[in-house]
Amino acid sequence: MPYDGPAVEFREELPVPLTNIELYEGLYVLEQWFRRIAYASLLARYGSTWRSALPTDLVMHLKKRLKQLEGRVHLQCENSNNAIWLLTLEELRVVLLAETIWPTVKVLTGLPRGVLDGRLAEMREIRNVVGHSRATTRSTVVILHGLAQGLRPGIERFKEQLLYQENSEIHVPDGETSDELVPDLYEDFVRHNDWSEFQPMLSESRFFYSLTRLPVAPFDHFLPVSQFVGQMRNYEDALLAVLVNKVGDEFTLTWPKAATHVEHDGIVRFFFASQTMPWTETEYSSQRVSALCDPRVWFYENRRPTDD
Repeated sequence: MPYDGPAVEFREELPVPLTNIELYEGLYVLEQWFRRIAYASLLARYGSTWRSALPTDLVMHLKKRLKQLEGRVHLQCENSNNAIWLLTLEELRVVLLAETIWPTVKVLTGLPRGVLDGRLAEMREIRNVVGHSRATTRSTVVILHGLAQGLRPGIERFKEQLLYQENSEIHVPDGETSDELVPDLYEDFVRHNDWSEFQPMLSESRFFYSLTRLPVAPFDHFLPVSQFVGQMRNYEDALLAVLVNKVGDEFTLTWPKAATHVEHDGIVRFFFASQTMPWTETEYSSQRVSALCDPRVWFYENRRPTDD
């Protein structure tokens, strides 16, 4: 059915195309997912040395952009120095399709290489139109929806593996040593744990370890995201993300198996030390935007959405 709603809204004397607003939101979501996919793929492959896998000429450009971040501080915006979030969309496409990184991207998304290449190239064209404030139409929106439909299976597969950790192995404490650093550290920390106060769970997937703080009473409180992200800074090179349950009471630290022994040890100790951190009654929707949208803060649903 043809769209018969208003085409524009007036801001002062200027007509603003409603499709531009809709397109920006759609592009923002898609772009954020593929930045996460690129970052996860690099960490899975290289651990904290992932920057060394970026093309040399790209690294030089990124150094210049890093210096420019200082000039944005007064804007009070999300201002992460994570190199993946400094890439242009074209540079992001190049990284995702790089010969050394693509095999991991393929595992995490299941997308054919040609599909990802073509869809990202078309996304870039639409992004350039919107980014340069050129008016769009409902036809432009239909094209983006088609691109998104082709990319959505890859995003959903990525979510299954990272946000919802389907098919992950859960480590049940049994008092035994395994000669594996992270499971053995976990065993040491939970040996005298009071499970009524703190319920940690260790799981692992093909590329990552995850430590989850499961909900315990009192409920209805929330992770102070800005404070927690600040405390994560010492481990930011090795951490993929803190996964945060949108309704509160639960979070997960996820990091690559490719981390060094020192990094594994530090992250596990940081997680267990966080049990004494005070939580807040401030819901996530009212916390600081720049912290909520930090590249290393990933929210997930309390119950994984289904197609039903």
